[in-house]
Amino acid sequence: MLGGGTGDMYKVLICDDEPNICYLINDFIDWESLDLVSCGFANSGSEALSMIELEKPDIVITDIRMPIIDGLEMIRQAKESGIDSRFIVISGYQQFDYAKTALKYGVIDYLLKPIDKLELNNSIIKTIEAITADAENSRIRDELSQTQRMSGSSLLKAVISCLSTDNYEIISSEFSDIVKGREYAFLSILFDHPSTDSIALDAIIDKASDIIRSTALDFGCEAVCTAHRRSIFIMLLSEHLDYDLYDHVCDSVFFDVMHCASIYPEIRTTLAAGHIMNDVSMLKDAVSSLSDSINSRIVLGTDRVIKPHKPEHSSEFEFNAQQNAQFVKLVDTCDSDGLAHFVAKLFHELPSLEDKPYIIVEYSKYIISVFLDHIRNSVSEESVLDDIYRNYTDNVALVYTVQSLSALLANCFTMYFDDVNNSKFTREQPYVQLVKNYIHENYASDCTLSEIADRIHLNVSYLSTLFKTKTGIGFAQYLLNHRMSAAKKLLKETNKTVEAISEEVGYSDLKNFRKQFKDTVGITPNKFRSLYQ
Repeated sequence: MLGGGTGDMYKVLICDDEPNICYLINDFIDWESLDLVSCGFANSGSEALSMIELEKPDIVITDIRMPIIDGLEMIRQAKESGIDSRFIVISGYQQFDYAKTALKYGVIDYLLKPIDKLELNNSIIKTIEAITADAENSRIRDELSQTQRMSGSSLLKAVISCLSTDNYEIISSEFSDIVKGREYAFLSILFDHPSTDSIALDAIIDKASDIIRSTALDFGCEAVCTAHRRSIFIMLLSEHLDYDLYDHVCDSVFFDVMHCASIYPEIRTTLAAGHIMNDVSMLKDAVSSLSDSINSRIVLGTDRVIKPHKPEHSSEFEFNAQQNAQFVKLVDTCDSDGLAHFVAKLFHELPSLEDKPYIIVEYSKYIISVFLDHIRNSVSEESVLDDIYRNYTDNVALVYTVQSLSALLANCFTMYFDDVNNSKFTREQPYVQLVKNYIHENYASDCTLSEIADRIHLNVSYLSTLFKTKTGIGFAQYLLNHRMSAAKKLLKETNKTVEAISEEVGYSDLKNFRKQFKDTVGITPNKFRSLYQ
């Protein structure tokens, strides 16, 4: 969901000397779906300037021909005053000089009367995207200006941000200061495990980062590390970083980190390596080659070093007519099983996986794009599309098998199917939240689903099925997960004995608690505590 301006809303000011035009524009705007709020109408340029100074709108939609001060002069004065509003000009005059002047003043769009509703809303969307991009650029610049020279880890975090914004030029000068003419490459250590505790993983990442820096120094290299989700992002620097040395560094780092992570035998550890670069201008290519190696582990597997692939042009994907018809039918009939088989067949038949294993992620992006385009007019509200896309982008970097990538796509499809049955979901969801609240408040004592069912006058079997359907896990597993989370917090932050903690989270039998903890977390309570001592 887009957001800004007032809370999560963008403020819009409409300016035209004809009140009827103001009302027409107001009626044409999709206020709710675009997260917009009106801050009023202005009927002259001078009135607009006063309202802009007072209301500080994010977007100003203005006519050119207005009394006292026309629209273009109003924009010029607003810009000179440091006003940060974005302007859309609507005019009945298709004159080049007007359009040229508007562009000179940084106007986002120049629309001609009569006003077209779709064109107007598309222009607003473009303006919101510009605001969002500028805000992200400003955030990065603020981070860069906090010190005259960035630390290496801060630079890496900025590079990671650029993966989504693609604005590498913002950090190029700071990157040049860090590199100092040396050769460089980006690597990533990925720790894949669907149920690994995030707190314990943080401790492993901290220890592994120290090991990586030390191992790199043994080979005469500098390693700058920063944690990013379930991985360590690394910049390797050396005066002479040839591929023989690079291979030795990668293999040694991988072996040492694998040993560090061996406390959790279930963790799948992978080192993904990008290409060596010798010029700051190749920063984007360096990161792109690392991204390809990371994505390749889905096909090539984990517990290994993945070396960079030869740079190639992006692959183009397109369903043939038969595939498109089949996909549309499966989506329209909400056929989850059929879609699972369809996606599995697509991945199985995907060409060039041996030479370019990373393209499987690019293909999944294409599938999601086709899916979202098809359901765009079928969802209950625009935010459903945003939620589905965000679910995909937030999690695609965490998948590490073809099966888990297929499962992520299936989850995105299911989000839409749930929306199709939204009315039923809305009626049932409060009961699920009641069960969660009950567990959060009573996990230290005997918790039973029967007691909750009696309180809310529901059949216990129905409540059990409903809870598992909506959360993906059963009542007992949810209760266990919550108790283990509470136990881990106490082990990390207090000096209480393991026995005292077991009683505090609802266990009367210490032996049972120790077994449940090791089965869930992967190590004993005492070993877990030792990670933070």
